[in-house]
This record gives sequence, structure tokens and C-alpha cells, in this order.
Amino acid sequence: METQGASEGRDDPALMAELARGDRRAFRALYERHQAQVYRVAYGVLLDEGEARDVVQEVFWALFQEAPRWRPEAPLWAYLRKLALNRSLSLRRRLQGFLRPW
Repeated sequence: METQGASEGRDDPALMAELARGDRRAFRALYERHQAQVYRVAYGVLLDEGEARDVVQEVFWALFQEAPRWRPEAPLWAYLRKLALNRSLSLRRRLQGFLRPW
């Protein structure tokens, strides 16, 4: 049986180290801790709830993939914010190009 809250109280670098070893609870804790902030960044750029939720998924998928290589040289939130901003801006450019009249 999984102990809920086992990852609560752990700092981001510790959770990232656990995630790099495949700990799903660490991923869940990081997601719960940061998803609202990532969503706010994405929504602030895109002004669309659905697209912002998609960016949140992309950002956390990238975090999952990057976990084994991540180094705590800067706060995790700075890394997540940069990912969210870059992906949101890229998506906005693609959407604007798609919506541009011929």
C-alpha cells in the first residue's frame, strides 16, 4: 500500500532525485506543487484554458524525461517557468500562423 504524503515536505532537488530513480510519488508531489504555477504562465501567454492545460502536460512530460539529467543549479521553478513560457510562446506562434488569413 502506498503511503500518501510520503513525498510531502521534501524539497524539489530531493524529489527530482527520487523521480530520476522512477518514484511515481515524487512525480505526483512535483506536479501537485508546481502545476498551478505552470498553468498560470501558460494561460497568461495563450489566454485559452485548453491550450494552457496541454502546455502543463507537455512541461511535466519534459520534466519526467529530464529527471535523470537534471542538476539543481537553479530552482526547479525557474526551469519549469522557462519550459512553460517557451512552449506557450511556440504554440501561440503556431496558432497565430494557422489563424492568419490567406
